[in-house]
Amino acid sequence: MKWILFLGATFFIQIQVSSQNLFLEECFVGGVTASGRTSLSITDGFFKFKWETQYTLKDAYVLTYRYGRPSQIPFAIDGNEFQWDETSIIGEELYDTELIKFFAVHGKRVTDMVNIQKDSVYVYMDGHAPLGQQFTGWYSLQFLFLYTSSSITDTTCINIYTASQKQTAMQKYKFEKPNYRANTDVGFSIYSDRLNIYYEDRTQIGINNDILGEIWGFDETNPGAGGVRGHFYYENGELFGLDDDTANTQVYRSDGIAVINDYLNDQEEQSLYLNPVNVDNPIWGANPHPAFFIVYTPNCSLPQGDMPRSQSTCRRQSSTTGQPDYTEPIEFSAIPGYDHYAWTPAAGLSDSTIANPICNADSSGWYRVRMWNDDENGACAQTIPVFLTVGKVPRPRGLQIIASTCPANTGKIVFGGMDGKAPFQYSVNSETKNSSTFENLSPGSYNVSVQDALGCRWDSTVVLDVNPFQTAAFTANPDSGYSPLKVVFHNQSTNATSFVWLMDGESFSTSPNYAGYTFSDTGTFTVALIAYRIDATCTDTAFATIRVAEGLKMIIPNIITPNNDGRNDALVVQTGGVAIMRWEVRNRWGNLLQSGEATNPPPALTLWSPEDNQYPDGVYTVIITARGNSGEVKDFGVQVVLK
Repeated sequence: MKWILFLGATFFIQIQVSSQNLFLEECFVGGVTASGRTSLSITDGFFKFKWETQYTLKDAYVLTYRYGRPSQIPFAIDGNEFQWDETSIIGEELYDTELIKFFAVHGKRVTDMVNIQKDSVYVYMDGHAPLGQQFTGWYSLQFLFLYTSSSITDTTCINIYTASQKQTAMQKYKFEKPNYRANTDVGFSIYSDRLNIYYEDRTQIGINNDILGEIWGFDETNPGAGGVRGHFYYENGELFGLDDDTANTQVYRSDGIAVINDYLNDQEEQSLYLNPVNVDNPIWGANPHPAFFIVYTPNCSLPQGDMPRSQSTCRRQSSTTGQPDYTEPIEFSAIPGYDHYAWTPAAGLSDSTIANPICNADSSGWYRVRMWNDDENGACAQTIPVFLTVGKVPRPRGLQIIASTCPANTGKIVFGGMDGKAPFQYSVNSETKNSSTFENLSPGSYNVSVQDALGCRWDSTVVLDVNPFQTAAFTANPDSGYSPLKVVFHNQSTNATSFVWLMDGESFSTSPNYAGYTFSDTGTFTVALIAYRIDATCTDTAFATIRVAEGLKMIIPNIITPNNDGRNDALVVQTGGVAIMRWEVRNRWGNLLQSGEATNPPPALTLWSPEDNQYPDGVYTVIITARGNSGEVKDFGVQVVLK
């Protein structure tokens, strides 16, 4: 049964409705599954979706959204790392409010970079900005997997619509009525975020003049974090829910999917309303809705042919010295045979209404092509996104030309700080290799070049000079302190070809750029750097003395079992370098159970010796403040399990 919209209907009708970004509209024989994780903390953990051993991955997309303009960050899927940056934006950046500033939805196609073997993956992303910038950052991950299988014989169409309106007000969209086959489900799924567990923070969802339901709280797979994402799969004309989502005719609370056949009218365009009920209340605020999905079985035939989902071109060096780089034009390719084509964005395209326009973009980003026929009985209309990668000129920002010394040819050319896409191929005169370092070079002029994974090139000419003999020199900072003492060594040697670092006469590294060493023990240590030129007979040595006193350390167990078996019956800490310390033990309600103080404590100090069954099993908080002999003061807070 649908909920009829009475009071809200008049309000909805009075407000102008606009189209949402149609990012993807693809029809194929197979199935679709969607799932994801929220944020408002570090977005990491497992999420589940529909997957069986006989499935073959056809395509995979991941969505996120951002507030403000945060710097690029990595996210990982089963250990495979990707980047969110400005190039992955879908549609346009929206100016929302003076506080939130900017809002945008971003997406990536990760088909070639994930290997799905089971019905769950592990994801990680920490996209949050520092404290004081709570409205700047990348938030949540939403995944969509398209797959094929011998057990799936029917056609599925999946539409991804992304937000094109600011999120601090009611959002009103139009979407095209699905041309679906009778007696099959038309499925709806919402991707929302930042909804908390209180009913007052709900979003009301309406289609046309009917209320589809209200959502608030968090998903079953995201306990304690806000936002509702509809987890589902769709096969052979039927919608199925995953986790706490149910394929009925309403959305409710954390159930973010619904079968919407009965909500659709006879109009070509349908209306969707996303109404954060208390958006003007500062306590509850805005509810972001970055995207929604429509999935159905079409009443049309599949098109013949396919098209690339990603293309690449290169920035090129100008042949005129002092002139800027330019982009190599590239021809896009859509599925042939349609009556009409519409590429978005049209800027930089020779003709946005043909199947194969020429693109002259200066930067990477998403393009979409909408393809349809005049004949209603023709092939299904499609909207396919294409990500264009515009490769930078792989110009080394840190090209090192290291002069040669006699008696041998010891010159080096080292490529570093590369622009472009790895891996790179480096060339010096006629020698080409994957390594960025060319050694044993004689003085003279060299032709150098780099080619990256996209085929983009950079070339230049350099001169390698001659230098005098080497000098060994380095700095040690600091040269004294308390353990554990990290000392950073900066190699300032000149004209040397190899190095050996010594600690009290024993070699511990041959790296020319040894970053540092942590002294865990106390004492006085002599560090030496031997700088060689060409062979072992040509050396120079520099020395430094490091003095280390015992520093403050504390090792605190996180579990005790006071059952009088002689093992872990008491909370015993291991100390070192402590002048004075104080401690408290409190229960989960903050009640003080034990406290104490010790001056120059022994290496093993008992803080708490509860009797068997004196306190209930659970988690207790131990708070320690210690001052070391070094004058350093540290606070330790540990959750200790008593069982």
